[in-house]
Parts: sequence; structure tokens; C-alpha cells
Amino acid sequence: MGYSLAKIAEELGVSKATVSMVLNGKARQGRISEDVERTVREFCRKVNYVPNIHARRINQKHSNTFGFLVSQSVQPGSNNPFSDMNITAIMGGIVLAAEELGFRVSIQLYNSDMSENRTFEWLRNREIDGLIYYGLSIPDNWKKIFGEEKHCIVGIGTEPNSYISSVNIDNFQMSAEVTKHLLDKGRKRFMYISGAEGTFVSDERKRGCISTLREYGIEIPKEYVLSANYSETLAEEMILKLKPDVDAIVCANDDMAIGAIRALKNLGIRVPEDVAVAGGDNVVTGKYISPSLTTFENMQHQMGVEAVSVLNNMIANAKVYNRIIDSALVIRESTI
Repeated sequence: MGYSLAKIAEELGVSKATVSMVLNGKARQGRISEDVERTVREFCRKVNYVPNIHARRINQKHSNTFGFLVSQSVQPGSNNPFSDMNITAIMGGIVLAAEELGFRVSIQLYNSDMSENRTFEWLRNREIDGLIYYGLSIPDNWKKIFGEEKHCIVGIGTEPNSYISSVNIDNFQMSAEVTKHLLDKGRKRFMYISGAEGTFVSDERKRGCISTLREYGIEIPKEYVLSANYSETLAEEMILKLKPDVDAIVCANDDMAIGAIRALKNLGIRVPEDVAVAGGDNVVTGKYISPSLTTFENMQHQMGVEAVSVLNNMIANAKVYNRIIDSALVIRESTI
């Protein structure tokens, strides 16, 4: 015979609230005697009663769990997003910051072929209190649903808006600064390799470089403004094919910059003597290649920490926060 909370309470001659508080570890809080607590627990073990976790979540205000949703498409050429150094650093920041607050972190992968309901049910069933999203962009129909249902969502690297919180560095400003560094070095003939077109971070970095060059009266020829979709291999192939007549290449991330350096070497072009190359994100491999790579900090770990702080505040007071984290240039051999 299956037992319900009501059936257990009836057989023991206690209230449903008493049984619930014992099973939820709140016997002392409810001033339930040790004898009653022991009786309830022993009876539940005897009849093999397991509480319905989903029913409990519906009745609980919080689950003390943050969700971390990662798009599988963020790492070109791989179905394992955790091979991306940005994601591993962000995840480390999230897990450590959540632990300090007494929260667990539940991780879920997303790709365009999956049912969107998996993500919405995660929130609707109260398995998580709020969601941190990292991907190229949040789908527009998701934004509408998140806003209508008043879920607590923080996007890392997503465009700031009025209903989903965001955490970013100032991508426009950092791309502008690395471009100014190259201009100060006397570079005049530029090529720009962008990431995924139509995404916030990629578009801001592209805009930062091109608008800065225009301030100095420099226009990049259309054939030298390309997208390699954040792919090291694709950037390398583009350089090898074009053999660009430039003295500076700015890339939207370090992977593409590393691909560009490899292609230039294969073409017999010296870096930085003939062509200076700069990237963005400051991934670990950038300081070990030769020449070492000029870049700027993406503050991955700190963005994970800040995302947890923003989400925790959002859950507490239902406000939206759009945070910008300070970054910095990292000047190395590839532009000296």
C-alpha cells in the first residue's frame, strides 16, 4: 500500500504539518518532541516512504540552487563547451561564489535542437531559484517568456536590457584601447577579424576597433573586415588565402589571433616586425605562444563571481542589474 503524508499522519495520530516538519529537518523549529520525531522517522523508514521532491519544491520559496545554462555552440568545432577556457574560468567563479552563499549549482547544456521546455521547466518546477546563461546570445522568444514569467536571469556577455540582468566587461572600450595601442606604434593598414556576427560581444568589439580607426582618419577596406566565428582554424585559413597587405591585425578573441599568427609565419611574414597582431580575452595559451600575444582581460572568473552576486540580489529584490567589470590591456610581444 502506498503511503501519503496524510495517511502517515492519520496512522500516527499526528498532524500533516508535524510529519512534514520532521521530514524537512525542522522538528526543533516546530517544537516537536524527540519521541514524536523518532516515531515519525522510524515509521517512514518502515513503510519506505520517500517525500515527493517536486511537491516539496512547489511549497518551498527557494531551492538554494542556481542554474548555469551553457550553449554548446560557443566553442567552434567542438561539442564540448567546457574545452573553452572562458567557460571553465566562468564556471569556477560561479561555483566558488555560490558555495560561499550556501547554494548549489546545477549545470545544463543547450543547443538549438533541444526542446526549449527543458530550460523553462527547470525554472517553473522551482528546481533552481535563478539562471545564469552563457552563450552567444539569448533567443528573443526566451527573453519574452523570461520577462512575462518574471524569472531571475543573468546573462554573461549578453546585451543589457530592462528585464534580464547582465554582466560584461566594456567590450567597446577595450577593443578601442587595443586599437589605439597599435596606432601609437605607428600602424596604419589594418585588418579586423570579428567573432559571431550579430552577437553583442562580437559586435561591440568590432565597433570599438572600427570607430577608433575612423577617429584617426583610417578606413579598413571591406575585404579586410571578416568574420571567422571565433575559430582559430578559420582565421588561419582566411589569412593564408588573402595574404593581406596590412601592418596590423585586430581579432575579436585570442583563438583567432593565434590562428592569424600561425598563418603569417607560414607566409614568411614576421610578427610583430611586419604585422602586429592583437586579440581579446587573455586566455592562458596567449602568453606561451611565440611571439606572446597582446590582448585584454575578459575577467572570466570575476564575471562568474559577479553573476552569482547579481543573481542573488535579483532573487532578493526583483531588480534588474547591468554590471560592467573593469578590464585591462595586456601588452606582449606580438605588438611591440
